[in-house]
Amino acid sequence: MEFDVEAIKEEYPTIRPAIIEAVGRYHNSYIPTGNFLRAVLENDLQEAVARADLENRLALAEIVIMLYNNLPSGCWGRPEEVEAWLMNKRIKSREAGNGNS
Repeated sequence: MEFDVEAIKEEYPTIRPAIIEAVGRYHNSYIPTGNFLRAVLENDLQEAVARADLENRLALAEIVIMLYNNLPSGCWGRPEEVEAWLMNKRIKSREAGNGNS
């Protein structure tokens, strides 16, 4: 299931659009995020708060709710799950290069 960036922007207007777009790229295309969002995806509250600017700090709970409601549990929640999700891109790229897509 695709992460519908435009629909999510409407549903969560308090979250900066760039954050929602980054989550969309992460989910739909296996593109790594920046450090703040990576910490959120890995469920590392201390690191997320330390890396957040004021706007993201104020929206942090809403960002977590957005992830909870819109991403499959296998792609976030622990560092191992985030790394495995990103590894998917490397596997799919190799398969596409070998004509096995």
